[in-house]
Amino acid sequence: MERKYIFQMDKLTTMNKGFTLLEMMVALVAISTIMITQAAIPSSEFVAYRYLNEITSVQINAIHQVKRLCYENANLQTNYPICFNGKGNSNRAQTILINDTIENNRILIYLGAGKHFIK
Repeated sequence: MERKYIFQMDKLTTMNKGFTLLEMMVALVAISTIMITQAAIPSSEFVAYRYLNEITSVQINAIHQVKRLCYENANLQTNYPICFNGKGNSNRAQTILINDTIENNRILIYLGAGKHFIK
């Protein structure tokens, strides 16, 4: 009988190792607050890559439809529309400034193969 009591005491002492519910809740609130504040502020590179993805989708659609397609956006500062022919080649090399970002991000479009990068 005495052994069962000692076994139960050992079991109780080993179960008390770990975090309490309050400590776990504080840690989860702190982590979620950090994640929410980071996700709420889009970085300037995120905005630039969003436009780059839109330009790439226009290029892919031009290749798929085998016809000339152009991309225009009011937030991109450019003198000419960004156009791709039926083979996906760009018709004009350009440096495009993005007005949405705090930093001076630029999208470079090279003549020919239609490669474009963020600088």
